[in-house]
Amino acid sequence: MKLTRRNALVSSSAIIISGCFVKSAALAPSQALEIPTNFFGLHINNAVPAAISRTSETPFPHIGERAIRLWDSGTTWRNLNPSPLLFDFSVLDYRISEARANGCEIMLTLGQSPDWASKPNPSNHSYNPNPPYRIEDWSKYLYTISQHCKGKINYYEIWNEVNLRSGFEGSLQNLLELQDAAVRILRINAPGVKILSPNFAPPYRQPDRSPVSLEEWLKAGGARMCDAISFHAYAGDGNQPEDTIMRISEAKATLARYGADHLPIYDTESGPRGWRDSAGHLHNMPETEFGEPLPSVPTDLQSAWLTRHMLSVATTGLRQSYFYNFDNPDGRSGTRSVMAIDMTEFPDNPGVLRRPALAYRYLASLLPGARITTLHDEDKMQINFVTHDGRIGYAAWTTGAPVDQSISPGQYATDNAGKLISVGDSVRLTESPLFIFNR
Repeated sequence: MKLTRRNALVSSSAIIISGCFVKSAALAPSQALEIPTNFFGLHINNAVPAAISRTSETPFPHIGERAIRLWDSGTTWRNLNPSPLLFDFSVLDYRISEARANGCEIMLTLGQSPDWASKPNPSNHSYNPNPPYRIEDWSKYLYTISQHCKGKINYYEIWNEVNLRSGFEGSLQNLLELQDAAVRILRINAPGVKILSPNFAPPYRQPDRSPVSLEEWLKAGGARMCDAISFHAYAGDGNQPEDTIMRISEAKATLARYGADHLPIYDTESGPRGWRDSAGHLHNMPETEFGEPLPSVPTDLQSAWLTRHMLSVATTGLRQSYFYNFDNPDGRSGTRSVMAIDMTEFPDNPGVLRRPALAYRYLASLLPGARITTLHDEDKMQINFVTHDGRIGYAAWTTGAPVDQSISPGQYATDNAGKLISVGDSVRLTESPLFIFNR
């Protein structure tokens, strides 16, 4: 069967509501997908005092995040173990303390070999995709960190983006050996912690970009050595945010073929990485090569993308989604990241929230504990929900041209940051989602 956006929704955990797009209905608990209360995770790259990290410090955000993933955060193996006899936990300890003090779970991603333990990466001295020469060095790192962090880490994730050469340059056998050692050591030294698989980036089923593909790893029994599956739910370069639904559906089908569909799935990293708006204009992606500066994107367009992305991921039945990230460069220096959604005025005023952060905070107030279903009709999307406190409503937007949608006198509307908007007997749907509630 050809996988279209519409049947991708059916094949994921979402339920299609019959009837036309404009209808909103209360959802029976047996029909709806319940969003976990800890669904909203976040990456904060610069939340360490300059006295420790020698970089700008981002104050810990309070925008509804319930979990923090430590990656690109000065906490990799190469950061913690810079020489064979030296471990430096200063940055890790600060990040753990801050996350726990703010009521957040913690996911620590393992990996990034130190140069002394593996073949160095000549093209990037801060990022090394090569596996260690000796499994004993990896095991010592795992033992030391699991002892040091005992009782403080909720999730360990084994290596980053192993199906991309930029993430892992080893073989399938290398990966299985690393995973086997990690599971054995963590089971003994970190009882009760959830062990996530090495994570896979989209397109999950493309085997020629790395020695390790999702299908090869599953076929070799990798899923039997973990408690959950880790994916990165990027829609893909230049794609609409809703395309992540199809990608996750395809990945779930692959898991099912190898008997691993019983495992929970975590989106441990996702964000824009370039997209086209409804007019076909490319944002956050260079037209030619990655070295060129990227222009700033209007914040209302950024917040629209973020809202659509988080709503789309929520329909897929994943346990958590860690947005990448909170404190990207703002573009004025010409060093804007292709992942940039400007949640804060980093680096000048990192404590000031921009509109995308307000959109994230609004979603984080509505979705955790909510029951949702999805309806997709041509170029319109609707997420119907009942919030944890019983409010009935839906989010609606278009992926193409704006359209008018009727609403009843007993309903009211907000924008994607929660601000009430004036409505009559209809609202104009655009690529920026509106939220319609029953009074």
